[in-house]
Parts: sequence; structure tokens; C-alpha cells
Amino acid sequence: MFRWLFLVSLCGVVAACSASPTGGGGNVSDTSATTGSGGDTGSNPPQSDATTPLDTGDPAPADTGVPSRIGPDLYGFMAVHLDPGSPAVVNDKPAIERAAQYFPTLASLVDAADGAGHVLTLMFTPQWALFVASPVCSVPDDGDNTPTYRYQGEDVDSCLDLVRAWELHGHEIAMHHHPESAPATWDGFSNTHEGPNLLGSMDDLMAYVSAIPVSGVIRSGTTEEFPLSNNTIRYTAARGPTPYVSASNRGDLASVPCAWTEDGAGVWRLRMRAFTNKSAHNSVLETELPQAVADLEGHPEGPFVLGFVTHAKNVGEEGIENYEALFAALSEASVELRGLEDVAGLYPWTLGDPSDPAAPHACPRDEALAAPAH
Repeated sequence: MFRWLFLVSLCGVVAACSASPTGGGGNVSDTSATTGSGGDTGSNPPQSDATTPLDTGDPAPADTGVPSRIGPDLYGFMAVHLDPGSPAVVNDKPAIERAAQYFPTLASLVDAADGAGHVLTLMFTPQWALFVASPVCSVPDDGDNTPTYRYQGEDVDSCLDLVRAWELHGHEIAMHHHPESAPATWDGFSNTHEGPNLLGSMDDLMAYVSAIPVSGVIRSGTTEEFPLSNNTIRYTAARGPTPYVSASNRGDLASVPCAWTEDGAGVWRLRMRAFTNKSAHNSVLETELPQAVADLEGHPEGPFVLGFVTHAKNVGEEGIENYEALFAALSEASVELRGLEDVAGLYPWTLGDPSDPAAPHACPRDEALAAPAH
């Protein structure tokens, strides 16, 4: 899977060549696909050792359009939208019924990803964030007849501690927002709405979600609206319904980070293919993924990122078997699912400001053409 001509040329630029780094992992409806984005016009986030371009002390190489570390032909990520459910507002608070129903399903999906060596990008709405942080949330039953959940060799006794254990194991904590225009249920947060069922502004939404990660900072997600103050969202993923056809018609399955501005916020955006029902499962597993792997190996415009999106509800309704099949197929193709921020940060141009009108790597003109669906 490695492009040896690319490796040789890059070794001439950096002081030494290293193996590929390791690391983790629009809105889409519960049965179909999505649009949306998100952004941060502030300072660049700190980069982990796994995603920081090599620093040799020499002048930075020219932007070649490929990540500055040696890597595979394809990267990947999977977003899991943790939707608010319907109704999303109960007694003037975020409703927690959807999260209560599908939190055990989410735990099963995380375990399946762990078993295949992948990580997920878990996109929380305030409804899920409130539930996970509340004392009414109990850890799933792992079959050992104890009130704790065994994860990575440790016993965890609260939902918040379990989610943070997932994070420490590499899974990314991100945000998800359903605006009023979403075909699915509005989550109750808006910077402009006045009237019933308003729970707060986008700043209030971020306060709920940012309480979940250990760092207290959210840098990625799927959203069409952004906080008015302290906006830390820098990387987003969107769209969903468009299938992969060929190397020149990649649909929503394969992309590279592109500069996108929405609601006045600039972000680096990737596409993701809906993996939400049996029809999408069959299309991706039987046709789209094998074709993309064959087409994009050694492609001069790559490496590309294969993006996927689903919901905890989809997993609960359809079963986990096709997700296990997807994880296995990606591993067989040497494609590692990483976090959205992690994988986008592999591309050197994402260190720049996506809101700069002169920024390179602007999103394609058709970026917003997918039908809105959440």
C-alpha cells in the first residue's frame, strides 16, 4: 500500500524517513445522509506527536498537496452522530431518552472498533452530553454481574469515566448540532431563534459538549452554526449520500481537507459517506470501498481520506455485524480509522487559516449541493 516513489522523493526533503504514524480513528439522518460544517478562526490547535509534521530545522518544504509524514495511500475516519432524538426538549431541558436507549449500543460499537485496531469520532449533541454526565446514566452490563464496566483492563463505574476512557484510548470526542432547518429534530440551540423549545445559544451547546472530553476543548464536529465566542471548532465533516464511482468521481467517500466557510466560520472540512442502513452497507462493502481502494492506491492527488458516518440508533436497529465487516475490510486494505482532527492534521496546509480568502485547497464548488438531511 505504500507508494515507494513518493517515499523516495519525500526522503529527499526531510532529514529522515519514518514509518506511517499510528493513531485513532452535514448531518446525516438516521437512515440516510448529511450536510453541514464547522469552524475556528482562532489560533492553531496544538498538534500531537502522532500528527505534527516532521521538524528537521530546515526550511519548510513546499506545499505538495500530500501529508508531510510518510504514510499509506489512504487514511480513514468514522463519525458517529449521537442525535438528540424526538422530542429533543422535555421540561425545558435537553431530552435524554435517545441517549439512554442507545448508550449500550455505542459501547458495543467502540469495542468492535477497538478489536479491529480502529478509533471513532464520537459526535455528541447536548442531549447525549447531559445524559452521560448525569447520575441517571449507568454503565452498560458487560456480563460479569458487577456494577462496573471492564474497559482496556480497568473497571469503570460511571458513564462519563467510560467515555473519557474511550478518549484516552484514542477515540475522538466531537460535537454535533441539529439546526432548525434540519429534516430531523432541532436540538433546541440557536443563535437566532426566539420562541418555544429554545434551550440556549451555540455557546450554551458547546458548554454541554465541552464538559465531556478530559481537555474540556472541542475541535471537530458536524454543524452548520457556530459559537459566537471562543469558537474552537476547526475541523468538520459533512454530506453523506453521494456514492463513490471512480477516481475522478469520488462522491462523499474519499476527499482531502478543504477550506470551507459557513455561518461566518472557516474550517477544514472532509466528506463522509453514509453507512446508515442495509442499502448503504451493501453498496459500500460490495462495490464502493473495493473500487476506491483499487483506484486510489498511488493516485497523484492522494493520499485521500475515506470518511464514513453513522448513528448509534442505526447500529442498534441494523445490528453490529456490518460494522464489524467494514472494520475488517478497512484493516485488510491497510486503512486505519483515526479521529477527524487527527487525520485532518496530517495535511500540512491545515496548519493555515481556512477563513483566508487566499488559502489554498478551497472546497469544490459542489461542496454544498448534497440535500440537507440529519
